[in-house]
Amino acid sequence: MPKLTDIIRNGQAVAAHRPCTRTIVSRDTWCDVARLAAYGDCTLMGLWGDSASVHMAVMVNSPYELAVFTLECPDRVFPSVGQFHPPAIRLERTIPDLYLLRPEQAPDTRPWLDHGRWAGKTGDPDPYAFLPVEATTCNEIPAG
Repeated sequence: MPKLTDIIRNGQAVAAHRPCTRTIVSRDTWCDVARLAAYGDCTLMGLWGDSASVHMAVMVNSPYELAVFTLECPDRVFPSVGQFHPPAIRLERTIPDLYLLRPEQAPDTRPWLDHGRWAGKTGDPDPYAFLPVEATTCNEIPAG
């Protein structure tokens, strides 16, 4: 597994990106960065999309610095970060709702933001798939 500093040094740097480095990466390298976050070699700070790319911000643990990794998505899909690093799942679920980019092999594909009620949507929304409560000493209170 490569080190983040090597990925940054050997990747395609985005010129004049401030205040931190930004590197355009391949699908395989995107997965490597997600695995490094899962292993604790860096800290996931953010995950978001835009019209044609996804971006992952991580805090490099030594030396402490912020780095952004970008994966271009010409086919509108990207490898799920949440499949490797579960704390990314909620952030990842916003990307299809806002940018129509789909995470492949995502452990949770439920919508996060758009539940069929935004402008331009017609008809009744699909029922939301709430996760079941699995604890034996827990009260389940529906809220909505």
